[in-house]
Amino acid sequence: MNESGTSTSAALTVTGLRKAFRVSRSAGGGAVHAVAGVDLVIGRGEIVGLVGESGSGKTTVAHCVLRLLEPDSGAIALDGTDITHLSRGKLMPLRPKMHMVFQDPYSSLNPRMKVADIIAAGIVPAAMEFMDRRCIEAVEDYCAPGYPKGAEGVLVIDADGIPSEVDDAIARIAAIARACGAELREATDEAERARLWAGRKAAFPAMGRLAPDMLPLKNQVYIATDGAKGCGARLAGVEIPKYEDVETTLPELRARVAKTIAFLKTLDRKNFAGAENKEIVLKFPNSTHEYKGGDYVNKFVLPNVYFHITTAYGILRHLGVKLGKPDYLSGGEE
Repeated sequence: MNESGTSTSAALTVTGLRKAFRVSRSAGGGAVHAVAGVDLVIGRGEIVGLVGESGSGKTTVAHCVLRLLEPDSGAIALDGTDITHLSRGKLMPLRPKMHMVFQDPYSSLNPRMKVADIIAAGIVPAAMEFMDRRCIEAVEDYCAPGYPKGAEGVLVIDADGIPSEVDDAIARIAAIARACGAELREATDEAERARLWAGRKAAFPAMGRLAPDMLPLKNQVYIATDGAKGCGARLAGVEIPKYEDVETTLPELRARVAKTIAFLKTLDRKNFAGAENKEIVLKFPNSTHEYKGGDYVNKFVLPNVYFHITTAYGILRHLGVKLGKPDYLSGGEE
């Protein structure tokens, strides 16, 4: 423990860190030794300043510690785990504990995301849709005195503003809070986290997305199933089943997929005779497209269906669902 009562157990240990960059023959050959034998022990709660002139290797040390660069030699331990040569896959679970906070917060923050969403992404993985403002209160512990406070001493954050609409102090808070996401998750009381997610966890995955301006998971499933049933019905010359697009939970979305597959299995193979030359007309609000059956399948249906299926796969992976390429190829069959 240090004088302030903060634990100083080693959060980061660096031993004998070395990194050199080869110089091309046209520039004279040889190597530039950017880092030569750096040793660091940083306790939890400690702040260490690395000082040196421009080009002395400060940034290279940081890049090696974060494993953005591979060190030539030495050892790096994060919370007692040797990460020096961990594979990309084994590093992934540790990445939430490893962040850079850049000098210019605006260049590192998504200009299209609200400050609340930026902070939420650190506190609750992929929680863009369900940021609760109480989570912001946890940020106070990470903010230096002098940041803007309200009359009651509570941190003032324009949670609905985007980075370009808030002042420099708030932008820096957002950057720090995002980087401290793992610690902030611990700072929010477990009962409070349960309260935040109560009644939402079933719907939350269906609202997951990879970017603020993209359609969520539920819409990806809507469009993929609409494309599949519409294609089968048009080519077979039967009425297209109408879905109300009201599914909001994963069980409901899975039922929609099962319903679509069941419909396609009812179509009579005989009805598809000559379908490759069938005239297909698609009318949209601002345009009309005409296809022969074969082109309709290959140039419209398959690209659209696979686009939305692949996007749904990406969203599920982003939400932490354990899926892999075999699941995609097999459709979940054992």
